[in-house]
Amino acid sequence: MQNDKTTLKDLSIFTTESNGGVFALLNHTTTQAGQDALRRHIQQPPASHEALLEVQAVVKFWSANLDKWPQSISNGTLIMLEKFFEAADNVTAAPGGMSSIFGNVLQKWFNKNEYFFTQFSLSHLSDFLIGCKQLVQILKQGNVPALLQRNLQQIEKELEHRLTEDIITVHKETPFRQLAQLSFKARREMKHMVLQLTGLYARMDAIRSLAVAT
Repeated sequence: MQNDKTTLKDLSIFTTESNGGVFALLNHTTTQAGQDALRRHIQQPPASHEALLEVQAVVKFWSANLDKWPQSISNGTLIMLEKFFEAADNVTAAPGGMSSIFGNVLQKWFNKNEYFFTQFSLSHLSDFLIGCKQLVQILKQGNVPALLQRNLQQIEKELEHRLTEDIITVHKETPFRQLAQLSFKARREMKHMVLQLTGLYARMDAIRSLAVAT
């Protein structure tokens, strides 16, 4: 099913006027990716009655479980991850040389931009993975709707990546040599995984937004 532009306009779903239309009332997403997913959901709602009921069940679940939504993931988190993995296209060799010799203090002085970008990026990646793991904990509840359960199981599967636990344990005192190695491996191995997780998170963010609106 797809709502045509005329229908959306007649119903004032999307508008540039100050009141923002119906969409503004429904949009309580926490990320731009979630907002985009919500917009797509409205433009292309569930195609069958069964699918619609599945979405309604998830909305009802989030209405009663808003406290389960992870606070470690923000729009800034996803923006930083996008920049981090875009930079992966320019990485062709594992870190070595001066990067592996200098300690944290010297790196801050002589290679400041690389040091802070690496540390900041991995910190956001860690926050994102921690938030995803927090969502997976919902599976332990006994009243998880089928659609949400499938999404969470997909997230759980993606989190089985061999680097997940190493990234999650990153902190401010992690040696730069370790950060540089993790950054290199993550950029080479985790881009597809993070894209998958981001898509799943965005769709959940969109449906949770409907729960907040109601």
